[in-house]
Amino acid sequence: MTSTQIVVVGYQLSEARNVRSVLERLGYAVAGMASSPEQALQRAFTVPVDLVLVNMTGQPHGDGWEAVEQIHHRFNLPVVHAVASADEARLRQVTAPFCYGFIVTPFEEEALRAVIEMALHRHRTEERSRENQRRLDTTLNSIGDAVITADEEGLVTFLNPAAEALTGCKQEAALSRALGEVFRIVEADTRAPTDAPIARSLRQGVLVDLAPYLLIAPDGREIPIDGSVSPIRDESGDVMGVVLAFRDVSERERVEEEVRRRNHELALLNRAGQAFSSSLDLDEVITAVLEEVRHLLGAVGCSTWMFDPDTHELVCQQATGPQSQVVRDCRLAAGQGIASWVAGTAQSLVVPDTHADQRHFKGIDQETGLAIRSILSVPMQAKQKVIGVIQIVDTEVNRFNNDDLRLVQAIASAAAIAIDNAHLHACNRRLAVEGERQRLAREMHDSATQALHSISLAAETSLKTLGQAGANGKSVGPIEHIHSLSQSTLVEMREQIEGLHSRVVAETGLAEALVQHCDLLRGQ
Repeated sequence: MTSTQIVVVGYQLSEARNVRSVLERLGYAVAGMASSPEQALQRAFTVPVDLVLVNMTGQPHGDGWEAVEQIHHRFNLPVVHAVASADEARLRQVTAPFCYGFIVTPFEEEALRAVIEMALHRHRTEERSRENQRRLDTTLNSIGDAVITADEEGLVTFLNPAAEALTGCKQEAALSRALGEVFRIVEADTRAPTDAPIARSLRQGVLVDLAPYLLIAPDGREIPIDGSVSPIRDESGDVMGVVLAFRDVSERERVEEEVRRRNHELALLNRAGQAFSSSLDLDEVITAVLEEVRHLLGAVGCSTWMFDPDTHELVCQQATGPQSQVVRDCRLAAGQGIASWVAGTAQSLVVPDTHADQRHFKGIDQETGLAIRSILSVPMQAKQKVIGVIQIVDTEVNRFNNDDLRLVQAIASAAAIAIDNAHLHACNRRLAVEGERQRLAREMHDSATQALHSISLAAETSLKTLGQAGANGKSVGPIEHIHSLSQSTLVEMREQIEGLHSRVVAETGLAEALVQHCDLLRGQ
């Protein structure tokens, strides 16, 4: 397979070499380097280019941005921008709509890979949409309408070759036959046979639309058609027959559906990218994205399976579709099922028929009562390590194709980075809590505990001195009380410090531990 060719623009020589090394480690090829967008615009690259990576950190809008936009439009290339901050990325999303992705400098290699792959997928999807639109226009311009004419009694008088092809009836055989026998249509909603549009046009002398009807082909296929039935009038204006002009719009409807699908994919990728980057509570976000993917692909179910490092199992974290509550929290042992194979090999897999694949685990099918026949499974990787799997399933065979695979791979890349970032955030929070706990314990030990210890020691020394001087009990009593009180308070204070132990904080939370501690101090 040919490596993706990338042009690197806007870096100093040493930086450009570092970026080249990163891209080559990720499996991409660097087709060329230019120090500025203007220089890149003037160059003629000797190999086909798939993407341009531009460093625009610190560049105000207008300095080089116009050249970048010209690169995109002139060479029809997706452009990924390296920017200085997330705020700048959000600004450029509005002011530079020709950009296909943003990466904040400095960046991690896997984050760069995810941004590049999503930009390439978006560009390919847009190219397919434009190509489908061109094909649609060409198809509509080149198809000749089918034409049938009939007299006032509804008997066929003429068919052109296009009408012969659609109806399956030659003109010689159709002449003088009832129009309803040659042009057989059913209502699109009810599938009931009808000749209502022909009868209405003959009776009322009006034009009748054929769009709500389906033409029945000789082999029984239902063909969506577009066209009309128009009255033919004589010189006096009386209806003397009808003319049908219609066309097969199957291809148009298919292409329109494909265009709608590509647009939905683009919208889903944009929404998923924004949701993953703006939320650290990912459970609800991932579940919502899975549900959108499920509806877009028309699949029975979608799920994520995360790797448990303690048991080496895959655990279902999120699931959508029927019986999702049964699937959620299910576990797959190492080597068990398609998802485990994908996690173990870090390779995506499309299974057209599970009955022909021994890797399929039927245990979950038995629990849900769903006979899964098709599976699309994609690994989620963060820092070159598989952390889980996204799996799409259906009860029909051959349900998923390469376009579906590319969409789910793009979603999986973004989800993996978001999950990894959420784990990192949680780890940082735990470290911050532990640091605060230790600081509070030190302060309590260094201040209150030391003070109590000093009071106790002073009282003890005073008692010894007074005892040697032969002081009476009335003089010694208050000091003994102070010594006893300081000793008991010191014991309690040490217990409170122990209460700030990480185990206590982990069980009750830092805020609750501090509240309990203050309540105890006030009680004393």
